[in-house]
Amino acid sequence: MDEVVVDVSQAVFLGAGRENLRVLEGVRGVGRAVIRGSTTGFERYVDWLTGVMEAEKGTRDYNSRRWEHKSRNIYSNKSSG
Repeated sequence: MDEVVVDVSQAVFLGAGRENLRVLEGVRGVGRAVIRGSTTGFERYVDWLTGVMEAEKGTRDYNSRRWEHKSRNIYSNKSSG
């Protein structure tokens, strides 16, 4: 697939989180992935997920070092401070 664009919207500010995007964690082989819209509060996860989706097909465990410096655990609600 050449490109996937995901528009995220929330009825209430900070009313939803990354949980709704988890369904995309198994997607691989996208030429360009764009996740935009109301992503306040889970920007690091969006960056990570974009990398996951752009990884080669067949990549099972995606552990990109380019995102590790931003957060030790992207699944944590606490900052890496």
